[in-house]
Amino acid sequence: MDKIFINLLLVLLLIKINIIYAIEEYQDDDDEEHPIYYVNFDLSDPNFKYKNSSEKIENIVTDQSLIRIPEIILVKEGFYFNGWTTDFIYGYEPGDVFHMRVKNTTLFPVFEDKNDTTYFRFEYRVEYNGEITDVSKELRSSIEREKHFIKIKLNTYSNKYARSFGWTDGENIFNSTIRFIMPRKNVTLYAVFHNLHNFSYSHGDVDGIVGNPDKPFVYIEGSIIDLAEPTRLRRKGYEIIGWHCEYDGKDYPIFYPYKLPDADVVMTAIWKPMEYNVLFITHVSSIPNIRIKGKTNDIIIVPNINEKREGYNFIGWVIYENEFYKPGEELIVKGGEPGLGVSGSAIWIQK
Repeated sequence: MDKIFINLLLVLLLIKINIIYAIEEYQDDDDEEHPIYYVNFDLSDPNFKYKNSSEKIENIVTDQSLIRIPEIILVKEGFYFNGWTTDFIYGYEPGDVFHMRVKNTTLFPVFEDKNDTTYFRFEYRVEYNGEITDVSKELRSSIEREKHFIKIKLNTYSNKYARSFGWTDGENIFNSTIRFIMPRKNVTLYAVFHNLHNFSYSHGDVDGIVGNPDKPFVYIEGSIIDLAEPTRLRRKGYEIIGWHCEYDGKDYPIFYPYKLPDADVVMTAIWKPMEYNVLFITHVSSIPNIRIKGKTNDIIIVPNINEKREGYNFIGWVIYENEFYKPGEELIVKGGEPGLGVSGSAIWIQK
C-alpha cells in the first residue's frame, strides 16, 4: 500500500509541476490589476492568402490574458502553414489557447518550405547521473525540415532517486502542452529530472509533545506545497504560529506556498505559549469560581477565598491532579492537553 500511495502522490505532484511550469513560462510581467492586452498578427508577407477568402485575421484587444488562436488557415505557394509563434521556438496551431506573457504581443506566421531538401535529426535522450535509458522504441528519432512543428511527448521516466518531467535543449524547457519549432540544426531534447526528497514536520527539541512524530513525505524537487495547518503537530500548552525551515534557516507562516529545493527539508514548528483562564473551582454554589489569566510557563499568584463557608475552613488548592498550593504561593502555569483548560479545586476541611 505504501508503494501505491507514493506512486499516486508522485503522479499528483507531476500534474502540479505541469501547472507550475505553465504559470512560470507564461507569467505576466505586469502587475497592473486589469491590464489590456494587444495581440498583433504579423501579416506583412505579401505572398500569403487566406484559404477561405471570406475570412480575415484581425488584431485582438482584450482584458483577458488568454485568447484562442483564430482557426483560420493561411496559404502560401510552395509552403506549409504550420501556425504561429512569438519567438520561433514555441509554436501554436490554429485553435490553440495562447496565454500572453506581456501586454503587447506579436504573433508571426510559420511557413515550412515544401522544397527544402535539407533535413535535420530530432531525438530524445533520457540520462540520469550518467546512466542512459534506451527510449528508441517509444520515442523514435525523426528527421525534420526547418520550421516543422513537433508536439512534445508526454513520456516520463523514474528511478528510486528522481522522476523526469519535461524536456530541455539546454536553454529552453518544453512540456507536453508545447509544440517545438524545428530549427535549422540537429536537436536533442534531454529529459529534465527532478530529484525525490523527504519532507517532514518536526516538533523540535521541546517537552510536552502529544502524539507521535510526523512521518516524512516523498516530494519532487521543484514542486510547490502549502505548509501545514497549525494542528499538524500538538504540544501541551502551545500552538503553532509558523514553521522554521532547517534547510534555509527561514521562518514561514502557516499555509505558505513553499517551493521544494533539491534537498531534504525539515520544517520545525514555531511554538507560541497559549493563554489560559486558569480556573479555581470553589465547589460551593454561593462562592464564585476564580479565574486568573496566564500563559504557559507564566507565574501567577494562587488566590485566596475570602468568603466564608459555614462549618468549613479553606486551606488551599489542588491543581495538576495532586499538587497542593496555599494562597499567595507562586504557581507556574502548565499547559494542558490541546483543547483542554487548566483548573484547580478548593480544599475545605471541617472545623
